[in-house]
Amino acid sequence: MEIRFRYDPERMTLGDHITLEMVQDEPQAIKSSQLRDLLAHHMTNDAGEWIEKKAAYKILNDLTDPQIESAITKLNMAITGARAALIPPDNSGA
Repeated sequence: MEIRFRYDPERMTLGDHITLEMVQDEPQAIKSSQLRDLLAHHMTNDAGEWIEKKAAYKILNDLTDPQIESAITKLNMAITGARAALIPPDNSGA
């Protein structure tokens, strides 16, 4: 199973935002459990359906360091892509 993530603003919590900021600004300060919680909260199956936290933990607990980095990148891409789609293009010509 490929690890996939989806961004849903209704699912994004303040805790998720704080953890994301820490990943970007102070990666050495983040606890592994915080990172796992963030990834598990936004993880989906191949059909795009949310995975239960226990099942996501089972998958995430077996990731190696390079796979963890890849998962973080995928989550960031999902968030960035979804947010970009919400912002209308600037058609002002300026």
